[in-house]
Amino acid sequence: MISAIDPFQYAMYRLYKDHTHKVNGKLVKDIDHLNRDPNTVIILDIDPESYFLQPENAISLKPWKGEADDRELIKMADFLTGFFKFIDFRIKSSYVYDKGN
Repeated sequence: MISAIDPFQYAMYRLYKDHTHKVNGKLVKDIDHLNRDPNTVIILDIDPESYFLQPENAISLKPWKGEADDRELIKMADFLTGFFKFIDFRIKSSYVYDKGN
């Protein structure tokens, strides 16, 4: 999905399942282990349990169920286009993007 949102690879690093670890038997994304400024890290996921440690850095996505009219990636691309002007991603995500989608 990230390749569709960021075809020119503005995101310097992409982290996947092998970058997660288990907490209470569940795989979680913990940005405290990344040695990166948390203000610049975005977590995209469909499962809130996977980012419960840093929900302020997360954007909850609707799971894709094969619908031809699904527009989630287009909405995300529009949102992320304006992201790069913000120093702290969490400011924009908390006020602009509807996390409840």
